Amino acid sequence: MSEQHQPTVAPTKRKPGRPRRSPVQALQPAPPAPAPVDDDVRVVGLREAAQILGKSPSTIKRLIKSDPDFPRPFSILGTPNNFISRDIRRYVLRKAGHPVDAE
Repeated sequence: MSEQHQPTVAPTKRKPGRPRRSPVQALQPAPPAPAPVDDDVRVVGLREAAQILGKSPSTIKRLIKSDPDFPRPFSILGTPNNFISRDIRRYVLRKAGHPVDAE
């Protein structure tokens, strides 16, 4: 008489990387989204200002000297030639003839 033998199945193992979620984590609401950050109010250096305008840093230096409408650079912690990105974008819009809000 043969005894019926059930094969044992090993539980499948998780691959490394993603931990299991506990039931408590699955029921918690998602954290609130962070407040939107105004990208236009960032301090950018000479190179990034040149990148925004699609020009070289030497052209930006020339604009600082020759164009009275170009935003004036300022110094932070001894680093010269810093700009506010919003001012750079407004300069471009004024030169292109688009209306700019007077903030």
